[in-house]
Amino acid sequence: MSRKVYLKILHLGFRTMSEYRFNFWVHFFTPFFSLFVSLNIWRLVDLDSSSGSLFTNETIVPYFIWAFITQLILVNQHWEIATNIREGDIVNFVMKPISHFGRYHAQSVGFNLLRFLFAIAAAIVMYRIQFGVFGFRILLFVFSMILAHVIEFTVGYIVGVLAFWIKLSYGFYNMYMIFRYFFSGLVVPISLYGGLLAKVLMYLPFQAVFNTPIMMVMGKSSDLLFLLLIQIFWVSVLSVLSRLIYKRGLKKLEAVGI
Repeated sequence: MSRKVYLKILHLGFRTMSEYRFNFWVHFFTPFFSLFVSLNIWRLVDLDSSSGSLFTNETIVPYFIWAFITQLILVNQHWEIATNIREGDIVNFVMKPISHFGRYHAQSVGFNLLRFLFAIAAAIVMYRIQFGVFGFRILLFVFSMILAHVIEFTVGYIVGVLAFWIKLSYGFYNMYMIFRYFFSGLVVPISLYGGLLAKVLMYLPFQAVFNTPIMMVMGKSSDLLFLLLIQIFWVSVLSVLSRLIYKRGLKKLEAVGI
């Protein structure tokens, strides 16, 4: 029963996309702009190929193309979730036999379904161009990309449900985005930070969004399991945290008699 409900919500999200085409295309082309900026900045940087680093002037281009593909599947609905709570519409969902998280996630997937399909197709084409033949790593990349999607959406969900206590919770998401922008591998590969900072960043959720999926394709084989375990760890932690915060928020509603 619940599976059919989620499929209906996903379909509704897809239909909503056709009604809000402008918003969809803005979100669709934003990663293209990010790719354009990154490539034009990094082509001015002289990377030392003799240092033994993974990244050279030749490999930095495919790196940012993989980052672009990953960016296509990152979505969140923190603003809609927060608005729903602030305006009291959350009451309409409390009595429904479906997960609040699942409802918004299915809606988001439906709205961005074309982006996801494009990302998978782009990943297959890029892998074929870069490596010539298909290998196990493309499957690891897709799996890691899905985990990155879950992390990004869950962070947005947590920010959204903070509206139970904070009227304007967007500041927390903006703070997260600043850290994610600089420390996820989106604009600077993690390994180029070097030293202690690079080692610390490897354990944080920011790098799990971009660095990990990209390393599934471009990184050393010995690092893949560690990176996947870190990513799975953050998916688990954030999922539990989102449920705990939502349940505490519902208790707050009950306390005021709603």
